[in-house]
Amino acid sequence: MSGEWWRWLEEDREGCEQRRPRPIRREMFRGDSLQFRCTLYQDTLTGTFFTVPVTSPLSRVPERALPVDLSGVARMWVTVKRYVQDPDNQAVLELDNLALGGVSFLAPTTAGVFSVLGPALAFRGMADGDVPLRYDTQIQLAAGALIFTPEFGVLVVRPDVTRAIS
Repeated sequence: MSGEWWRWLEEDREGCEQRRPRPIRREMFRGDSLQFRCTLYQDTLTGTFFTVPVTSPLSRVPERALPVDLSGVARMWVTVKRYVQDPDNQAVLELDNLALGGVSFLAPTTAGVFSVLGPALAFRGMADGDVPLRYDTQIQLAAGALIFTPEFGVLVVRPDVTRAIS
């Protein structure tokens, strides 16, 4: 199942154009691998980072947004939790482009495309019925200790019939 396209709020109180992220809803089946590919963009006017699924039409990307060169990203990680307030060490799943694995930068890195692949085992024990999980994707730039959250939302794990994963 696919995730929703990035959504925007178009105007702030003064009528100036300002773009702010809204939560993204992704869905998957229990026992499946979590998998998605996105392009990381930065709005050249506001500096805001955001993601767009690679399957979305380019016409939906603002003209002033440019793909982020991922060689300038020191770390990218994805955290999936049952509740936002859960400590990170109780996360359902943590992935990154370093020691944890699961996040890959695709060549050429200047295109800003990354892939997320989480193991099916992490979602096998979900209850029957739709299970809403909270997730975010964060980046740390190589040029400093700055950390940004370009994507956040709800990952709904839907029940399936088959329980086996191998």
